[in-house]
Amino acid sequence: MSRVIGLFYNDIASFDIFRIIFGILTVKKYDLGVNVLHVDISSCFTTIEQQANPLLRGKPVVVAAYVENHGCILASSIEAKKLGIKTGMRVGEAKTLYRNLIVLAPDPEKYRFVNRQLRTILERYTPYVSVESIDEMVINIPNHESKMLHIAKEIKQRIKDEIGEWMMVSIGIAPNRYLAKVASGIQKPDGLVWITRENIETVLSLLKLEDLCGIKSGNATRLRASGITTPLGMFLSSPKALQLAFRSIVGYHWWLKLHGYDVDTPKEEQKSFGQSHALGKPRTPDDPRLWQILSQLVMKMGRRLRHDGFTAHECFFMSLLFSQ
Repeated sequence: MSRVIGLFYNDIASFDIFRIIFGILTVKKYDLGVNVLHVDISSCFTTIEQQANPLLRGKPVVVAAYVENHGCILASSIEAKKLGIKTGMRVGEAKTLYRNLIVLAPDPEKYRFVNRQLRTILERYTPYVSVESIDEMVINIPNHESKMLHIAKEIKQRIKDEIGEWMMVSIGIAPNRYLAKVASGIQKPDGLVWITRENIETVLSLLKLEDLCGIKSGNATRLRASGITTPLGMFLSSPKALQLAFRSIVGYHWWLKLHGYDVDTPKEEQKSFGQSHALGKPRTPDDPRLWQILSQLVMKMGRRLRHDGFTAHECFFMSLLFSQ
C-alpha cells in the first residue's frame, strides 16, 4: 500500500476502483475533471419558516419538538445563533438568552416540499444527485472543472428565484464528497468554497481539528497526544502516523479522505428498527391521543421495514422513559 499516492499529488488520468484487503475498503480514485458539489441549506427548518412567513424574517426563531419550555430546539435561525441559541437547548434555557424568542413547532411536510424542490433544481445539472439529509445534497458533475464556480453560483441564484428569496445555501466544491462537505461549512450561512490541490493546505490551515466533520473531542485528544494539532497537520502526516494516532485502520481512512479519495466502508447489517415519540406532557391511559400516537408509530415502523425488505415476527418491544 505504500505505492498509493494522494489525489492532490498525482496527475490522475483514469478512474480506478480497488479494494484494500485488510480493511475490505472500497476506494474510488477520480479523474481531476470529476468534481463533487455539496449543497447545505443554512439553518434549514427556520430558514424555510422565514421564507414561508415574511413576518419572521430577520428575527430570532427556533423550531422545537415542543413549544413549551421543556421542548428541545431542533433548529435555530441565523439571528438566534448570533444570540448563542443552539440546537439541543431547551426552549426555557433559550428564552433566558432572549425572552422574545419565536418558537415554532416542526412542519415536516413543508421541509420535505423544499427538499424536493432543491433536488429538482440539482437534477437539471446531473443525474448523479445524492440526498444526504433533509438539508444536504451532493452532486457529481463530470468533466466541468472549468465551469464549477459558474454552476455553483447559478444553483444559488436558482434556489432564490425558484424556492424563495430568503433561502440561503452554502456550497462546497472538491474532488471528493468528504472535502466538499468540509468546504460547505467554511463560510456559512451563504458560502461558496472550492478546495483544489493548489489551495488545500491554505484552506486546512484556517480550521481547527474539531471543524472537520467526524472529529469530536475524543479523536481530537488522540491526535493532539500524537503531536497532530491541526487539520493541516493531519493532511501532512503519513498514513502510518495517522494509523498510530487513531490506533486503528481508521487513521488510514482519514488519510485517504483528506487526499481526495472517496472511501466507502461496508455498512453493518441492521439488526433492529426503532421508532419513538416524546409525549411532551403527562397523559393518562384513557387519553385517545395515546392510541393515535401508537398507531402512527406502528405505521411508520411497518413502512420502514417494508422499504428495507424486512418483516417483523416474534420479537416486539415497547419501552417507556419517565421524567421521574
